[in-house]
Amino acid sequence: MKKILLSVIFLQAPVFAETVISTTTSTQPSVVVSTMDANPIEKLKEWDSNLKSLKANFSQEVFFKTAEIKENIDGSIVYQKADGEKKESLKISHYKPQEQIIIISSEKDITIVKPADKQIVKSDWEKWKASLEPKLKGLMEFGNYSKLATDATITTSKDGDNTKININPKAGGYTLILKLNKDYFPVEGELDMGDTLIKTYLKDVQINSEIDKGEFNYQNTKKFEVLEI
Repeated sequence: MKKILLSVIFLQAPVFAETVISTTTSTQPSVVVSTMDANPIEKLKEWDSNLKSLKANFSQEVFFKTAEIKENIDGSIVYQKADGEKKESLKISHYKPQEQIIIISSEKDITIVKPADKQIVKSDWEKWKASLEPKLKGLMEFGNYSKLATDATITTSKDGDNTKININPKAGGYTLILKLNKDYFPVEGELDMGDTLIKTYLKDVQINSEIDKGEFNYQNTKKFEVLEI
């Protein structure tokens, strides 16, 4: 699992609804990096390498263009890198407008808890990923930097102290814009899938802090129905 990138992507992807990249166009014509002191893609790779854990709150604005409906979502994200007996795990919790918990363990299992429906959906990660529509499957490859360099056009630019990365897959399906702060950590994201626009804002970010031992173990104390798919 590509730590930061995949975490941000999962915040963007509507789960709630059911390699080095060179700066020279001669070797990587699909990558255009504006003149700046550092290559943002390389900085993201450094973050991915050094990140052991991540906690953050987030807010999302989801706009369904065809229906002209806007939805606001508040939640939190917790990530733990594999370390000894600890499995690599990702947990995304939605608090508003409807409670939901998504837990992914070592890219092997995914659990989606839906208290409003009194249901828990469990699935094999690969099976669940295969069920996604094609444009969302493409998002799952975003953490693969080498593949990204050949399958997407990437442009970067400065925005004051921040840096923007614009990713446009050659196959189409979506465009993704990440805003990095002055330390090149992603704090905002905008995903445009044509009919749906999702903006995500991270806040209260804690990097490499201690994660509670039972954080990724959901206890079905309310006896929700468990669906295996």
